[in-house]
Amino acid sequence: MTKTGRNHLSKTVNIKLNGGLGTSMGLNRPKSLIKVKSQLSFLDIAVSQNRHLNPDVPLIFMNSFSTRRDTLDALTAYPWLTNRSLDVDFIQHKVPKVDATLLSPARYPVNKRLNKTTVIPANKRTGTNKYRENHPARTMRAG
Repeated sequence: MTKTGRNHLSKTVNIKLNGGLGTSMGLNRPKSLIKVKSQLSFLDIAVSQNRHLNPDVPLIFMNSFSTRRDTLDALTAYPWLTNRSLDVDFIQHKVPKVDATLLSPARYPVNKRLNKTTVIPANKRTGTNKYRENHPARTMRAG
């Protein structure tokens, strides 16, 4: 690791997307809880990898409302994840979006046609936070 990397390691977290139920696979629990190898689930493997490869980097799960309870229950097997100052998870769509340029809460114009604030997913943006009227976007109620 470079000197710059070592200097910033204490400001780093490992975020794992854990928001999907396996409903298309006939499941009603998080897909990460499927046992895949030697009775270990994807979740168990992610925790083990993080502890082995990055023990000083906190592991945080990005859950959905549907996956949170089962995930937190499974994580009780790993007390070192919960004995720290950071939360072990956060819920998708409940954390404010941040403008990468200004490092402040992102602002989006109100879509007057829908009377909602339009949030363009990061992977659909063209390198800016500029709103494009004809862009398909997820929406949320304006507050």
